[in-house]
Amino acid sequence: MDVEEEESETASCASEVPENDDEVLAEPDVVGGVHMDGTVPVSELWSEGEGKKIYQACMSRKRFAQITCSLRFDDKSTREKRVELDKMTHVREFFEMWSLSLRTNYLPYESACVDEQLFPFKGRCGFKQYIPTKPRSKYGLKLFLLCCCRTSYCCNIQLYTGKPVGGKPEKNQGKRVVLDLVDYLGDDSGRNVTTDNFFTSLALGEALLKKNISLIGAIRKSRPEIPSAFLPSKYREVHSSLFGHTSDFTLVSYVPKKGKAVTLLSSMHLDA
Repeated sequence: MDVEEEESETASCASEVPENDDEVLAEPDVVGGVHMDGTVPVSELWSEGEGKKIYQACMSRKRFAQITCSLRFDDKSTREKRVELDKMTHVREFFEMWSLSLRTNYLPYESACVDEQLFPFKGRCGFKQYIPTKPRSKYGLKLFLLCCCRTSYCCNIQLYTGKPVGGKPEKNQGKRVVLDLVDYLGDDSGRNVTTDNFFTSLALGEALLKKNISLIGAIRKSRPEIPSAFLPSKYREVHSSLFGHTSDFTLVSYVPKKGKAVTLLSSMHLDA
């Protein structure tokens, strides 16, 4: 189909509302997620030559365009007032339904991890993030994820929308995010959580122990709980390690090369 035909198809669908509510939750979006086709143009997915037959089997491309043009996730008439308090109000209800479904349909094995992901996005959005250190797309939506280490399944999710409207930047965000994501596991989980240095802190480890959850993670050298002897130094021998212990935690500092040190905090390994 050429460009003119596609444009006319999109224009005509604005007044057409899907007849069957079940079609809104139809298979194309699910299939697109499984096959990681989210960034592939719709015209290619339904192409006779290069497209995938599974999309054509779900519904016609015209019907898919009608649904996506008509789909709304909130009441536009009250959106202006709600967005003053919640930047994510446009999709809040739908996102919370998705997050609840992730939590209720799967429990992670003994080991889980928490990390952030930048979902590529360059459209108009009040909480779009720019992270210059990302290797590929540097603009997008920032997600915090709790995933099962054995299956890679996402068990819980949060969307970062920036600082509160009219508020101050959040302090101890890493700790708050991890505790929010593991909260549904209860206070006697017995699991382990692995984090990177954005999240890891002694305060987080202590809070997780109260939920019977152990912590392993790299910790930033700027954290006040790290002794000066564990920090990078040109006097420390390459490939050497220092260990520190308390009743609940082990701290290890490893020197991979001259003048560098990687520090790890663990409440799982107490006899290193």
